[in-house]
Amino acid sequence: MKQVYGYIRTSNKSLKRALDSDSYPRQQKAIKDFAKTKRWTVKRWFSDVGVSGDTGFDLSTRQAWSDMVTEMKANGVKAFAVASSDRLARSVVTHEILRQDLVAHGIEAFDASTGYSLTQAKEDDPEASLITGILRQLAEFEKVKLVEKLQAGKRRAKKKGKYIGGERPYGYFDGEDKLVSRILELRKLSLQKIANRLHEEGFRPRRAERFSRQQIHYILKANKKRRSKAA
Repeated sequence: MKQVYGYIRTSNKSLKRALDSDSYPRQQKAIKDFAKTKRWTVKRWFSDVGVSGDTGFDLSTRQAWSDMVTEMKANGVKAFAVASSDRLARSVVTHEILRQDLVAHGIEAFDASTGYSLTQAKEDDPEASLITGILRQLAEFEKVKLVEKLQAGKRRAKKKGKYIGGERPYGYFDGEDKLVSRILELRKLSLQKIANRLHEEGFRPRRAERFSRQQIHYILKANKKRRSKAA
């Protein structure tokens, strides 16, 4: 039997008010009845109280939603139901933001009042298509700004004479000159033979028992670059 979660959202400021107004039990019953017709089991309930259905890009108020989705991303439950589509979100923007995140993680959402999937994209929905395009453009904009920021940081570091780029090449730290010199002396041999010879002579890499062919290749390549720059 398939297991699903039940998600309840009310605009009431407290759970007591939600219960008194019949909103909470009404939503719960609708989800239970829907799950029964599908022969599904509601494994757990999540409820956001006092949360608007139009939160736009700000999902910080949906703590129960966040807990549910985080749990679903980690376990085997990949579906949940809401009493109606407006319990997921009232605005098209909020709905599309939530839908895209769910789809990206293989999570299904169902409207208990209609039985329809809320995560299946509607090809004939112009508003959803517009929002999808806007979200993609925003993601691309954020990516460009991040690259610009990283590049600016690198330029500032370079002006200050700081090292730029991943792990320091061999020869950068004290005591490694002898290693690099020995590799250069052996460079006419194959990479594997150089690695074997270094091991026999007691040379060790920074974080391993012995050098690999790839490491030897990188050391030779880095040294070639340094020599070409010096020239």
